[in-house]
This record gives sequence, structure tokens and C-alpha cells, in this order.
Amino acid sequence: MVISMNLISELATLFKPAFFLTSFIIGVFVIGYLSNLLIKKHPKGKILIYFGAVLAVILLLYPYFYLSYPSDTFSYLSKALISLPLIFFIPGYITYNAFVKEKFNLDFSEVVFLQILTSILISGWIALTLAELGYFSLFNLLIPLIVFSVVLGWKYKVKFRLESFPKPELNYKSIALVAILLIAFTLFFHPYPWVLGGRDPGVYINTGVNIANTGSVIIHDPLLASCMDETMQKAFYQIESRPEVLNKIKYEGIQFPGFYITDKTTGEITPQFFYLWTTWIAIFYSLFELKIGLYVTSFFALLSILSIFFSGKTLFNKNVGLIASLILALNFAQIWYARYPTAEVFTQLLIFSGIATFILFNRTSNNYFGVISALCFGESFLIRIDTVYLLVPIILFFGYLWLNDKLRRQHLYFIIPFIVLSIHVIITAVFISAPYTFDILRLSFRSLFLLINNKSWLLLIGLMALGAFFILNIYKDKVASIFNRRKKVISYIQFIAAYLIFILVLYAYFIRPSGAITSDSYNLVKLSWYMSGFCGILLATFGFILLLYKKPYSETYFFLTIFFIYAIFFITNARIFPDHPWWVRRYLPVVIPSAILCISYFVDWIKNLTIGKTQLNKIITIILLFFLLVPFIMADSKIICHTEYDGAIEDVDELSNIFERNSEILYVRNTYTIKVALPLYYIYGKDIRPVTISERSVDYISEQISSNKTIYLLDVIKHNDVIRYKNESLFTEVYISWAILRGMQWKNYGYFFIPEGPRTEKHVFSILVSKDLSDLNEFQILTSKWHVLEHWRNIPTRWTSNNAIIFINSSENRNSTASFNVMNFYKPRTIQVYLNDELIHEQKVLTSFVEIKLPLKLKTGGNIIRFYTLDGCQRPVDIPELNNMDSRCLSFAFQNISFTPNFTDYSIPDSMVGNSFYLFSITIKNTGPEKWNKSGENPVSCVFG
Repeated sequence: MVISMNLISELATLFKPAFFLTSFIIGVFVIGYLSNLLIKKHPKGKILIYFGAVLAVILLLYPYFYLSYPSDTFSYLSKALISLPLIFFIPGYITYNAFVKEKFNLDFSEVVFLQILTSILISGWIALTLAELGYFSLFNLLIPLIVFSVVLGWKYKVKFRLESFPKPELNYKSIALVAILLIAFTLFFHPYPWVLGGRDPGVYINTGVNIANTGSVIIHDPLLASCMDETMQKAFYQIESRPEVLNKIKYEGIQFPGFYITDKTTGEITPQFFYLWTTWIAIFYSLFELKIGLYVTSFFALLSILSIFFSGKTLFNKNVGLIASLILALNFAQIWYARYPTAEVFTQLLIFSGIATFILFNRTSNNYFGVISALCFGESFLIRIDTVYLLVPIILFFGYLWLNDKLRRQHLYFIIPFIVLSIHVIITAVFISAPYTFDILRLSFRSLFLLINNKSWLLLIGLMALGAFFILNIYKDKVASIFNRRKKVISYIQFIAAYLIFILVLYAYFIRPSGAITSDSYNLVKLSWYMSGFCGILLATFGFILLLYKKPYSETYFFLTIFFIYAIFFITNARIFPDHPWWVRRYLPVVIPSAILCISYFVDWIKNLTIGKTQLNKIITIILLFFLLVPFIMADSKIICHTEYDGAIEDVDELSNIFERNSEILYVRNTYTIKVALPLYYIYGKDIRPVTISERSVDYISEQISSNKTIYLLDVIKHNDVIRYKNESLFTEVYISWAILRGMQWKNYGYFFIPEGPRTEKHVFSILVSKDLSDLNEFQILTSKWHVLEHWRNIPTRWTSNNAIIFINSSENRNSTASFNVMNFYKPRTIQVYLNDELIHEQKVLTSFVEIKLPLKLKTGGNIIRFYTLDGCQRPVDIPELNNMDSRCLSFAFQNISFTPNFTDYSIPDSMVGNSFYLFSITIKNTGPEKWNKSGENPVSCVFG
């Protein structure tokens, strides 16, 4: 009973946004319908009627904003009422009605979608330009939108009339579309509050919040720009100093993962990625703050369902659009990433909106569709770097038009804005996001050159293709006439293509996994987990093959080329860590929705088959949909009430409240602390930075930072083993540590990997505050060149590069023993161990673990143990046979590092000289079993040499 009540409570929480939206939409339609009736009966009272309608909409919105912002409802409501129409509707409405005078067989939902899409394209491009110039704000965004809308509306005499919309049709298809959108809304509008650092979502969210707060993409770190010498910069940042590396990269170090130091003298920080998506996060954050601003992904995911319907209807028919939108709305990957603050669903929205409007432009030659499709494809380049592959089908399409002398003047309405946006992309890539661009392209170019070097025949094929283009240019007319006269050539090409596609699918699904096992061997198999298994892959293949024969070929092949390029590219190499469902994000923008469109086309084709006089075709259609959707629904049931990183915002908010306004927060740079350091810095504005503890940094902190400020140190409690820090010279008052981020347990449910539970529980921070740290005077710290903690068979393990350091503080001169297990990466190396720059051990280590024990003579104060090898380190990504994307430079892996004190050296002189007599007073602390004689004497053995 308790379980069922909890489930009902969770479902009520989940459906609350859907209830609010449904009520609002119904209310708006009722108000609009009544207003239209009143205007027809009382045309002179238009102003009063419009005023009453606006007032009614405000009253509908007021409960939602009151629940979201109880302390400041009116200001948020007024800001939303002014901003939302200007950002998401008015520019698109005016543009559409200014340039689209014909109906073009578009229904009510498509017209509204196009107007919202147009507003998004205009608002997003303006906002991004402002952010890249350093002038973004909500006010600065609204001003150009108002100017654009007023000027265009005045020039083309656009009026706001309900009659400008097609009359909504009330039939089973329109009802089905509304039902699908409500299902999608219920499943999507449950955002995951991933504000933490460490992976792409944290970079996106924190960059977006920073844009909203500062107005600029580029960040300036005042500490980095202060008068710090290079040694101190290395203590607080991951500064790169090797000349051979600096000559190859476009940045000088790392502030946080995903935040490049592009000028350490001025403190310039450049975030990762391109910035259209993060600008939309900034817009939503400016409107709704953090928690409601996270609905940005869900909002665009809902529009993406409409874009799939629009594409399916435009390319094929309304039935295909409805089937595809239903399947996609229930797809596990779509639901998961509709809740994640990453760019996949927004990219999906632009690409499939671009496909639909591009096809309409080709059919109607209407300038509006040409510009909108160009903006869709061009702005997708400003989100993800892999969208550059869209250039191939676009060039091929216009090449086809050129070959058949079908290029016309109106095509400039696509070409010119597309070129303008491409120039914007190049400027962003070269002058703003250069570190990210260079890192990605350098990897791609290196892979390409390695491939060409190993398989020189590929270069020959490329040269032959280039030569074929020049020959084709000379004999263009003859080639075109040959193809037009010999229609059978096309049928042969179609048959060969269909045969090859089928063979490729069978190879990738059955044969490739049985060969050499790599992280990419099972890519198509893993993709099938999100497509109802092999059944979904097979139906998508049949649909693809059927589409090879569908006319008009130019439009169909434009879509199929996009699908094929992305499918081949990512099935060959996913280029991502293979944990699920993180892995599937590569396939979400293009491959999964394209496959679903192919499946929907095949299902609709089956439904329309004439099989005798029976209803067998409809029965087969129902069976196919059953086998497709039931696995989807079973997988979705596992996450319908699941919230990834539930409570993360509350936890970071609670943690941030501990710190005083005028304070300095230092954190030990590791996998766990980086997760909260990023939002504390960028979202909550706390002065927080990593620190590498050394004697120099300790002195610098105590002299330069701690004056008149409270210093907080953040570290992770790991298995109740707290790293200890010296109090007197480093921290003035408070030491804070916390346990964070319980790892998610994954379990294989059939075709899907589903989380058993949330990654965090609410309020998992265990705050430990201590003002008396006199007992914490012994500590060991891993400093430079240690990679993040891993677990091999439940044994904590750390990789290092070729020069890793442990800093040990000792309260006195003493002897100790260092014990550890060590192995090498990929090849044997000789390890050298230094203590305070003195070589104390040298040994050849193989690629399996060996145990090493070393006697150490520690001095009072700081001691540095250095593990070094002249053989250097290697990156797995540089070793082709490993087929591993790990870019860390690896030398040694360490396990079970421990330091055991032996005895204190009191430097007793030679007792054989003279009649020397020595007295010892030894205090022994009882840490043994209860049978020791606590009140009396206990035997002590002393050995003197």
C-alpha cells in the first residue's frame, strides 16, 4: 500500500506540468474562440475585447507563477508576458504572414509550428551574436526583436488576426497528434537537474548561466590575471608548459574540465563547444532562474516531436508523420535526453525542421521556406561540430540541380543566408571556440592521415573523384542526357544500393561483433537496444530500401543521404565512452529519428497493401506496431518517475549557504570535488578554485589569500579516510568535507540499460566542521600527474603520467616504509623513485602488478616523493590497435599505496666512546586488545646495536 501511494504521489508530481499546460492551452483556445465571436458581433469594441482576452490569459498564468515564485510572482509573470511572445511567437508570425500568401496545404499545427520555429531561429541567432560580442541580456535581446517585428510588420502591413491561421480540423488525425503531444509532454517535462561538473551537461548549464550573468561567452578569471608567477599558476590551475604540446594546441591550460585557459596573462577562459545551445540556456535562465530554466531541453524536445511529424508528412504523408512522432515520443533515448540539459534534441529539432522546409522550398520555390531551411541547417552548425556532415547532402542536391540545369535565381534565398551563417560558424570556430574546434579537428585529421597512410588506395580514390568532377563539368550536358535517356541505369543503381545496404546491416549486426572485440564492434547491436532489438533495425532497413524506389528521387535521396552519412559515421566509430545511455546521444540527433521515419514509412506501406479481400494488411500493421512499442513502453516504465541527480540543486544550494560572502574556497582537484566546484563558481558566484598542495602554494595561500578572509577547504570523505591538512599555515578557521554522488548502478533489462536508482539522494552532503585542527598535522597528498580514481575488481587504482608526486608532511625526523603495487601501461618501463630529489630506488616494471616496499627517511616538514620514468607516457588514443579514445598520457597504475612509520631517529652518538650513560623515557599508547595490563607494567623490548 505504501509503495502504491508513493507511486501515485510521484505520478501526480510528474503529471502536474502537463495539467498546467493542458489547462492553459484549452483556456487560450476558449478565450480566442470567444474573442473572435465577440469581435464579429461588436467590431467597434475590438480594443476592449483584446484587453479582456489578455487579462484572461494573465489570470490563467497567475497560479503557475505563484506556485513557482511565491515571493515575487508579479515581476516574473510580467517579465514572462512581455518576453515570451516576443521571443517565441511575434517575429515568426509577422515573418510568415509577410512572405507566405498561399496556403500550401499546411494545416493549423504546421502553421503555428513554423511561426514558433521562425521566432526561435531569429531570437537564437540574435542572442548568440550578442553573447559572442559580450552584450547579451534579456533587455538587449528584446530591443532588436521589437525593432525587427515593428519594421517588418509595418512594411508588409501584417495584422494580428485569427483568420490568418488555417481553421483547425477536428478529426481523428488531429486528435491523435494532440494526444501524442500530451504523451510527450508528460514524459519529457521532468528535467534532470545536472548542474554539476565533470561532463558535458555541467559545461552547458554553467556556461549558459555565466552568459546570463555576465553577458559574454568569454570568461575572465581575476585570480588568474593577478600577479601570480608561473609556479603559483600551476598550483591553482592545470597550466600546460611543455613547448612540444603548446605548439599543437590552442589553449594554455584548464580552469575546470571544459573551460580552457586561452590567455593566462589576462585570465581569459573560453568554454567548450559552440554556443547557440548555451545561449538558449541563458535565455531560459534569465526568464525563469535555474530550476524552471532547466525545462529548456524539454521544451525543445516537444517541438522536435512536431518537427518529426512535419518531416514525415512533408516527405511522405500525414500517417507516416503521426506514426513516427508516436514512436519517437515513446523512445527511451528521446525521453532520457529530453530531460538532460544537452544539445541533442535541439539539434534534432533544427535538422528535421530544415529537411521539411527544404523540401517545401524545392516544391514551392517560396522564398520564406528557402530562408528558414537555410537558417535551420546553418544554426545547427552553431550547436554541434559534427553537423558539418550536412554539407554533403546539401552540396549533392545542388549538384544534381546544376547537372540538370535546374538551378534558378530563387535558390539564392537558401544559398545566401546559408553562406552567411557558415561564415558566422567559421568566425566562431577560429576566433572564439578555437580550443574546442582545434581539439576535435586535430583528432579527426590525425585519424584521417593515419588511415590514408595505412591505406594509400583511399587517397587514390579521392584524387579520382576530384578528376571525375572536372570531367563532369566539361561533359555535363552529355552525362545528363545519357541519364535522362537511359532510365534503366537508375533501376540498376537502386538494386545495387538496396543489396549493399542489406549486406552492410547484416555484417554490422552479426559478423562484425564476432571479430576483434573493440568498443565499437557492437555499435549496431547496442543501437538496437534503443530500437526494440533486431526487429526495429530490420524494419528500418526495409523502409530504407523501399524509399530507394520512391519518387521524387531528389527529395527522398536528400533525406536518405543525411541518414546514411550519420549512420555510417557513428556505427563505424561512436566516438564516445561506451556507458549507457550516455553512449546513445551520438545517434539521437539524426540516426534514431531517421530510422523511425523509415520504420513508419514501411508500416504505412504495409497498411496500404492490398492482400486479397482480407484485412490481413491491417492485422500485420497492428502486430508490427505491437512488437515495436511494447519494448519501448516497458523500458519507459523504469524511468517514468526517475530523476537523474535528484536533489543536486538543493544540495549545492545548501552547501553554498555555508560560505561567507568574503571568503576563499579551495578544493582538492579530483573527480568528486570538481562536480560541485563548477556550479559553486559559475551559478552561485563563490570564489572557489582548485589547489595543488606544495610548500610554495602553502606559503602563497597564507600570505596572499588568507588576509582578512576565511579559508575553506573542500575534500571528499572516501571510505572514512579523510586527507589531513596542516592548520597553522594554510587554513584560518574551518575545514569542510563531504560525501557526494553515489555511483549509479546499471542493470541490463533486455534491450535496455536502465538505472536502478537515482545517482544521488537528497541532501547527501555530510558536513564536517572543525575549528581545532591541532591533531591534523600529519598528511599525505597526491599532487601533480595523478589521474582520477578508478576501481579494478573493487581495488582503488590510479594511473599516472611519467612524473607523479606525493607530498608528505612529517611532524619530525623519522624512518618510514612506503608500500605499493605498480604496473605499466602497454609496455615495460623503468620506474625511478626519488625522495626529496634523491634517487632511492630504480626497477623495471612489467605490464602486470608487482609489489614494491621502500625504506624512507623523512625530514621534519614537507617531503616530496616522485615516481619518474625516462621512457615517458603514452596515450591510448595514439595506439591504433587499442582502438581506444582515452586521451590521457599513461605510464604507471598504482594500487594500495601506504606509508608505515617504523621508529623515530634520535641520533644517539657512538656509545663505545668513553663511559657514556643514556636514559630513555618511553610513553606507550595502548591500542591493543583488552587483555593488556592497563594499570600495571607491560614488557617492552628494546634492541640496541
